[in-house]
Amino acid sequence: MAIFVASSKVYTNGLIWLTSKVNRMSVCSTNPTNVAQAIGTSGSIRLAKTSAATVGAAGSTTNGYTVKVTSAVSLTVQLAGTARVVVLCAGTSKIAYVTKCTTRAMTTSDTVSIPKWNIRIAKPTSS
Repeated sequence: MAIFVASSKVYTNGLIWLTSKVNRMSVCSTNPTNVAQAIGTSGSIRLAKTSAATVGAAGSTTNGYTVKVTSAVSLTVQLAGTARVVVLCAGTSKIAYVTKCTTRAMTTSDTVSIPKWNIRIAKPTSS
């Protein structure tokens, strides 16, 4: 039988890093392989981006640890394509988090909004 033990610091420190480092959010057509693609400076797959992103304080629940990502409203689509992922970046140096989004074809005359959402790390359980 497996036993899983982890200090709450393992969870909270990772999520606290997100709250202190993430400052960009992009909508991309596919998973970026580097930050330049995600923020649109090189070989861009970035369809729309925020100039700022906010990840709220880490909190504990009975099932794990959570941070809240604020919404972004009416972002201008800068490159036509099909939205597939939302990407959080820490400046111009790191991809911090990638998640799937509702697939949607977009043109440069469109705007897109990203609703607020949560990142949750579940507490481990034995199986």
